[in-house]
Amino acid sequence: MAERILVVDDEEPIRAIIKSILDTANYQCQQCDSGTEALRILDENGPFQLLIYDLHLKDMGGIALLARIRDKYPELSVVMVTTVHNISVAVNAIRNGAYDYLLKPFEREQLLITVARALEHRRLLTAMKNLDESHAPLHQPARGQADLPECLGLLLLQPVHTTCTGILLLELE
Repeated sequence: MAERILVVDDEEPIRAIIKSILDTANYQCQQCDSGTEALRILDENGPFQLLIYDLHLKDMGGIALLARIRDKYPELSVVMVTTVHNISVAVNAIRNGAYDYLLKPFEREQLLITVARALEHRRLLTAMKNLDESHAPLHQPARGQADLPECLGLLLLQPVHTTCTGILLLELE
């Protein structure tokens, strides 16, 4: 089944171009021209895997829409599109939950690569969430013993530069 993408831009030619590119790449694409309409479509026609929207919509600011999307649909990947060539705008969007940010005008390949990466990121997060929910601990740690996933979580937060292709797990006694 094709992944569903909602495109929101108040400029009809931009929406049409994005939809055409995504349709050609075998994505199922729906479009609208406002943040209010996007929220209605998400409520009534969901689930969508990706939202692509313009930072400056007539009825709602881009960051305000992003906050509502993150609140109501936390698993939805979001890519913002805009003509604003200001790195602080991009950083602010990503800090507020957007997966990525595209500057208009963009190339066809740039859009397709960004969409593919955003969808892959979403698939990985969903797989991790499903694994966390279905995985029961193999043993209960003794009093005072660190829980293995927490230990790994702390280790994974540290950047590591290596050519290693595997992970060795040790049980601490």
